Amino acid sequence: MFEKTPDIWSRSPEYLRDALIAVGQIMSPALEVVIENHVDTAAPIIIEGDSILPSLFARPSIRERARNGQVQAVFLVEPEEDVLIANMMTRNRGIAGRTDSELRTETHAKWLYGHWLANEARTYGLPVIEPRPWGTVLERILTACQSLHVSIKYPHLTEQ
Repeated sequence: MFEKTPDIWSRSPEYLRDALIAVGQIMSPALEVVIENHVDTAAPIIIEGDSILPSLFARPSIRERARNGQVQAVFLVEPEEDVLIANMMTRNRGIAGRTDSELRTETHAKWLYGHWLANEARTYGLPVIEPRPWGTVLERILTACQSLHVSIKYPHLTEQ
């Protein structure tokens, strides 16, 4: 979507953040089907990606599976914009030919998205952790998952 849109990186970071959210909303029904299938066939899976939104946990089938402890989520959000751009530069994927201004716009959009994502996750009672230090990220994810199923909230729904 982003790469095929002419002059996409000249748009405002807020527009790009909202576009990232929209992609997640479009992806949610497909992710729901994947999660249902894996839980119902007892095939463990870890799904990772930018398009997973906390609101996925408000979908009835996911909500029920989360209540039963069959589905968990942890959101890793980098709080520092400088670290985001450094990571982009180190990976050097998809940035060839971009101006410094375009790279800064993309970085700021992703930083805004990360803050939105963290706030949204907390609204649903889902854990948010920083990815650094990498050496302890697995332990921190596991610790977050241990208490997850008892703290999930559904702020936009009435309990059924």
